[in-house]
Amino acid sequence: LGGDFCAGRAERGEPRDVPYPVYWAPAARDPEVGAALMDVTAGAYRGATVGPGAVPDRAEKPLLAFGAAVGRELAASGYRGWFDVDFVVDAEGRLAPTETNLRLTGPSIAFMVAARLDALRGSGHLVRIADRVELGARLPEAQLDELCADLARGCAELGAVFVPAIPTGAFDPAPWLGVLVAARSLETLDAAEELVRSEAAAVGAMFDAFEPADRSPDPARRAGEWP
Repeated sequence: LGGDFCAGRAERGEPRDVPYPVYWAPAARDPEVGAALMDVTAGAYRGATVGPGAVPDRAEKPLLAFGAAVGRELAASGYRGWFDVDFVVDAEGRLAPTETNLRLTGPSIAFMVAARLDALRGSGHLVRIADRVELGARLPEAQLDELCADLARGCAELGAVFVPAIPTGAFDPAPWLGVLVAARSLETLDAAEELVRSEAAAVGAMFDAFEPADRSPDPARRAGEWP
């Protein structure tokens, strides 16, 4: 995923960091933000990781050139605002641009959180946004707040940061939650995501006590439904 931001004038400064896949987004005094490695599962976008070391650098030069060219053309035509350029990679590592999106796309949130954490806590944060973390039960607002507080504490113990991003799916028939986790190493980031996913899936265990003692839980009942 790659992109840029056209602000004010047609001629832009040099890009800061654009490996593959890339995403550029606006930040204070610097509209070029960097690169995001997208998570695509079964053809669907599920999130992205940004920050130092998140993206391989072997394709940096062609992406820089392509992104700069797209940005110049868009700015020259009068466009001002967010955009990104999506890339795919074949089995031999060759890059191919697929589309340009003239809008604010999902990975920009991870860049914003990374910039804020860098400002508050010092530079070097990696941020992963996961748009769909499955919950083991439908959670009303109060219980969701408790879960998020527990996840924040658990991530902090790992040296990571937890931020809820999309709470609106927590009471869906098949409940889910969008989250961000941040850390200063990929290992800690992976551990934080694993913690969040496992704890989110385990919330259904709180309802086991409601099962009658003389029968086993109904295997036909879908995850997330009330007993």
